[in-house]
Amino acid sequence: MDKHLSPFVFGADLSKEDGHIAWPAYRQTSAKEVGFAERWLQNAIERDPSLVVSPCTQAGFTNERWWFWASEFPVDVGSIDILLVSESGRVAIVETKLSTNPEARRSVLAQLLDYAVHLGEVEVEALPDVPEGVEASSEEIARRIHEERDYLLVVAGDQLNPRAVKLGRTLLGDHMLNEWELALVEVTVFERMSDAGGPKHILVPHIKAAIEVERRQTVKVEVEGDRSRVLVERLEPGKEEGPNGPWTEQSFLAALGQAPHMRPISNLAVKLTEIERTFPGAHVRWGTGKGASALLKKNGRTLIEIYVGWGHIVLAKDTVALEGALGKAGAKRWLEVLTSLFPEQMKMTKPTVRGSDPRLAEVLPLVVEVLGIASTKS
Repeated sequence: MDKHLSPFVFGADLSKEDGHIAWPAYRQTSAKEVGFAERWLQNAIERDPSLVVSPCTQAGFTNERWWFWASEFPVDVGSIDILLVSESGRVAIVETKLSTNPEARRSVLAQLLDYAVHLGEVEVEALPDVPEGVEASSEEIARRIHEERDYLLVVAGDQLNPRAVKLGRTLLGDHMLNEWELALVEVTVFERMSDAGGPKHILVPHIKAAIEVERRQTVKVEVEGDRSRVLVERLEPGKEEGPNGPWTEQSFLAALGQAPHMRPISNLAVKLTEIERTFPGAHVRWGTGKGASALLKKNGRTLIEIYVGWGHIVLAKDTVALEGALGKAGAKRWLEVLTSLFPEQMKMTKPTVRGSDPRLAEVLPLVVEVLGIASTKS
């Protein structure tokens, strides 16, 4: 069901019991009517990213603090309006489109996907400096861009095109290879109706559509050169891909077999699809980068990231995300065991363990244990 705002914001004196004293104080308007410029919105997001992040937090897309990272950032197909970065190094790509530019609003989603594809091709040296306050290093942010590509994609505007919402649901709802999340944040403009006190205009950001991606089949996404069409092509089951396309179970395990330094984690890697079949909500995402990679997720939250090319794995640490995946008991057990096994690594923002570490052999039984706990509690 679509969500709709009232066209009025009401003032009220709640110290009185008579409900009739509520009155319309602001009326909904548009950017075009009041001269609300797109550059003003971009500047506002730069000054306070919570203008678009706060609705995403309420939608469950993030629970982190975010910083402004860059504006008009160049990629091969154009310039990204705004880049934000979270404390853990996750990147948000924000495109602003107001009702003053209706033609652009119709193609904004294809444009946003195009930018997401090409941001992963930017060299590390070309990325902006890390903002003060972000815990992740530039290397960690670069890894998330080039290997994980787990972007938060945001379209921000005052009157979002319903066709863009429908297209977003179609493309990202069930059929997206990359773990992108899309938030269509409508920043509704209200104008004061009288000479009463208060600002002349207020902005009410809210989610028009929020789409969390869960890959249920293997697909390929191509954004054509005119950035106005997005094609979704199903790959044939069993088709092996590699450095030039999405990895599959077969190609991932083949690459792992050529990496003897990753042997301690191989007992878990070969069981990934079995784990996915056994435990409800468990999901394996095969990577898309040049190096073989795979993520094990539960309820949309990542538990383990395996990077064969980089020769390491990353373990989940965030308590809130872990509780969302495993429940409180499962999350507690996960953190207890991993802190005991990897005391130094678990002090990191993103606990990273070399693939040759023999202690990794203990991760498979832990995964089975905590997923079992989560299944029992659900």
